[in-house]
Amino acid sequence: MAMPLLRFKQDNGSNYPDWNNKKLIKLASIHARIGWQNMRVSEFQDIGDYYVITGTDFKNGKVNFDTCKFVSKERYDQDEHIQVNNGSVLVTKDGTLGKTAYIQELNKPATLNAGVYNIRSLDNHELINKYLFHYLSSPLLKKFAYEKSTNGPIRHLNQEILVNFNVKFPCPEEQQKIADFLSDIDNQIENYQQSLDNLESQKKELLRQVFSQELRFTKNDGSEYPDWETDIIKNLLIVERGGSPRPIDKYITTSEDGLNWIKIGDTSPKENIIRSTKEKIIPEGLKKTRQVFKGDLILSNSMSYGRPYILDIDGCIHDGWLLIRDINNRFNKQFLCYALGSDIVQKQYRSLANGTTVKNLNKDLVNSVELIFPCPEEQQKIADFFTDFDNRIELERQRLQTMQEIKKGLLQQMFC
Repeated sequence: MAMPLLRFKQDNGSNYPDWNNKKLIKLASIHARIGWQNMRVSEFQDIGDYYVITGTDFKNGKVNFDTCKFVSKERYDQDEHIQVNNGSVLVTKDGTLGKTAYIQELNKPATLNAGVYNIRSLDNHELINKYLFHYLSSPLLKKFAYEKSTNGPIRHLNQEILVNFNVKFPCPEEQQKIADFLSDIDNQIENYQQSLDNLESQKKELLRQVFSQELRFTKNDGSEYPDWETDIIKNLLIVERGGSPRPIDKYITTSEDGLNWIKIGDTSPKENIIRSTKEKIIPEGLKKTRQVFKGDLILSNSMSYGRPYILDIDGCIHDGWLLIRDINNRFNKQFLCYALGSDIVQKQYRSLANGTTVKNLNKDLVNSVELIFPCPEEQQKIADFFTDFDNRIELERQRLQTMQEIKKGLLQQMFC
């Protein structure tokens, strides 16, 4: 068996014994809820003494108990094998396969829904639970799960398949060193994530305070700016809908002279700038679409509707976008983007959006939205303030991504 590229040594500097390789069924017990697939949503409770954990409660290798629902004692007692304990390793088996979580400390009893496996090392002392968690968190399990899972509307990882997953493992002493090392990395990742979450929460609250005018900026001499104005978008901005040449497949190209074809998938939920596109269309498509340019502001009108973005590229937009242009130069572009994405405006979008299954905005509805705004000088200060805040958020996000990449590389070297 090929040895890992990265190994730990004993305290005296000597090597640990070679690693072993066994199927998961030989090393751990694997249990799942049976017969809960048809459980009524009404049986879940918002408050109770018994957690029910689902895969959606997994976050960064842990269970976010704040999002968990609760079940009755009868449901909790239904099967002792899926009652979760400290040291349990949880793995999702439906939908998004192979997500993992480790139970470090429970503050009340917990059980599982039908979409999660409860895995624990056997009492033969071959495998440490925390090592097993890190091994199952590596890309090896996800690759195995998607290769072996059943296809259908929802992908499913059968227990009969999972038991045959191969686990490579060293002696318990080296397992413990690996587990401790990777847990330290996870703690650093969690700290970066918490810092990022805090900054994003602070920004959201500051945006609320600014656009409710609880928080006002002042002039350099300390005096106040004029009161904010209020008007509907129709009187302030030009709103135009995008368009799509059809059938679109005939217009997609990989040619260098193609035009950027801007889609929702080219956006990031964490920033309001579009920097690149995955697809391009041929120039002939211009006749049936709308051309946009670097610096333009566009607004999504379907799916994740009402989200504004500033373009860092030229391109074309389909009919899922609205182009917002300030032909009278009344607005700072960054300020306008923050304003259109503010809670005050978003609430108006939600009340105006039509449709049942998919909510939509259109040109007329957006034109009727009421916008509040200060003088250009205060707009600039607001834009500068939140741009600096976004830069801090982006720096923290990069630190988090760097640490996540470091961990990914370590897992590849340890568990290759």
